[in-house]
Amino acid sequence: MIRSEELIDKLIADLHFHNYLEMTGSDIMNKNRNVIASKDKIDVIQSYIDDVFIDFFFRSQSFKPVIIPQSFYNKRYTKDGVKPDNTDVELNLNNVYDRYTFVHLVNLLFSRSRPLLREISPNNHFLSAFIMKERIFAPYCRCCTPIMEMPYHDVLEQYLDFIYGTRHSLFVPQFKAEAVKKYGLYFQENWLKFTVGKTNYAMIVLHNRYKDYTSIKDSHIFGEYTLEDILFLYSILAEKMNLQDDNLLSFISLYCGSFDKADNIVNVFDKFEKEHNDYHEIEPFITINDLYLRLTSTERSKAFKFTPINYEVMEIQQFQFKAIRSIYSDNTLPLPYFYNLTKN
Repeated sequence: MIRSEELIDKLIADLHFHNYLEMTGSDIMNKNRNVIASKDKIDVIQSYIDDVFIDFFFRSQSFKPVIIPQSFYNKRYTKDGVKPDNTDVELNLNNVYDRYTFVHLVNLLFSRSRPLLREISPNNHFLSAFIMKERIFAPYCRCCTPIMEMPYHDVLEQYLDFIYGTRHSLFVPQFKAEAVKKYGLYFQENWLKFTVGKTNYAMIVLHNRYKDYTSIKDSHIFGEYTLEDILFLYSILAEKMNLQDDNLLSFISLYCGSFDKADNIVNVFDKFEKEHNDYHEIEPFITINDLYLRLTSTERSKAFKFTPINYEVMEIQQFQFKAIRSIYSDNTLPLPYFYNLTKN
């Protein structure tokens, strides 16, 4: 991902100019700037930069079509919300609305009310290990994502102990795909140590999850991509390639046997991260209103008005300017002003 103090300084200066942040002094462009910007706000700015970068990745790649069989799901997102589609839905991940549909599709895999893979893999212990938890991606934008209900493994914690001792806060990798590969390969080279101290019940749970995941991960349920590819693409979109002890990425990385292949999704993203690490490349895609929205309250904002149109669509109006519309359900990259400037 992009890590640039200079870019953050520029965005902080713009936020201050528009009264989103307070400052004292005038050295905002220097390393010794005296800025009243909490770590939480700086984290929001960095999260916005990451989203712009991830969107750049998805708009830049040549993706294979993702095919959703009609028997699985026969709707898709449009600018007006979810609409019926009575054919096999073919998704192009360059298209933002197809990305919303893609996120919704993967979420349905883990939804206990809509077990899409029941016929292929009934009572799958991997899929049932996760529950859906609502995550807020922006004040006006939220999505449910899968988290492990009972994470018996402690691989990430032990891995971070191995690298940093008890100073886990040092784990802030710039190249996130590289970090994912190192984590997965560490487990594969040291998997025996993770069985020590486990109860018989925990070992059975872990074995069943592993067995059921490996039984479906190489299947081509949604076209040319394997299910493992699909889940890694989802992890970039929804989990932003961040390893957490209970998220999907932390599990599927353990059993990836294709980290040595150039077309592995993690390798594709790793190559993109390392080839595009100059912030000037994404600067043309930064739309400052999208950043303002990250720091705006939908209830208390005087600058923006938010009006739900339907279950999936929100109308956003800044002062007296023309209102725009944005998908707010299943939208993991909330960039509505940028998307309203470009054709999708």
